[in-house]
Amino acid sequence: MPIRIYQYTDRVEIMNPGGLYGKARPENFPNVNDYRNPVVAEAMKLLRYVNMFNHGVHNVQALLKSNVSAR
Repeated sequence: MPIRIYQYTDRVEIMNPGGLYGKARPENFPNVNDYRNPVVAEAMKLLRYVNMFNHGVHNVQALLKSNVSAR
């Protein structure tokens, strides 16, 4: 199933039906990550299709916090 993003007047909800994978658990996420295909993940990093592993979640959290404090 695809990831779904719902936007409401007071919040945004992101629904990922796949859940966490491998070493990633609710208690260590987003500081620990894992990949279904580490060879493809490393190739994507080397080809600069991704900037840093595990960087996106931290960026989104920081942006959400800055948006809330800007109100």
